[in-house]
Amino acid sequence: MSATLPVPSTHKVTARARFAHRLFAFVLVFGVTPTIVVTQAAPAQALTYAVSAHWVNNPLGGTLSIIPTGIAQTIGISAATGVWNNALGMAGVRPYSTAVYNSLFEQLQCHLFFRFKTPFNLDTWRPSVSWAAELADKCNPA
Repeated sequence: MSATLPVPSTHKVTARARFAHRLFAFVLVFGVTPTIVVTQAAPAQALTYAVSAHWVNNPLGGTLSIIPTGIAQTIGISAATGVWNNALGMAGVRPYSTAVYNSLFEQLQCHLFFRFKTPFNLDTWRPSVSWAAELADKCNPA
């Protein structure tokens, strides 16, 4: 397995330069200039990772309830940031500490790892624990 090294910025070849080089090579090989049609690509659509998200009030604190999309469940834990951003965009951000939000995000990662139920109910009263403890407690650390 070989590592790819970054190209120094002074030696970077732009897409335009690569295109010009290929066009020049085409003309040399075939002796004709090809007809080039330039079209504008459709704008890239951002993936949606959460179908719905809302806050639920409980006696112990708040719960962020998230229903992930099928693509998020298929991707798994790698989709955590996308699910998180979509969910907070839908449900809004409440005035909890950074530690609480860290715990919520860890619970989300665990739910995406196990993928055993929806909605994902992320509880504000749960502590931030190690990954091993999170998995052992099936995403609901005491």
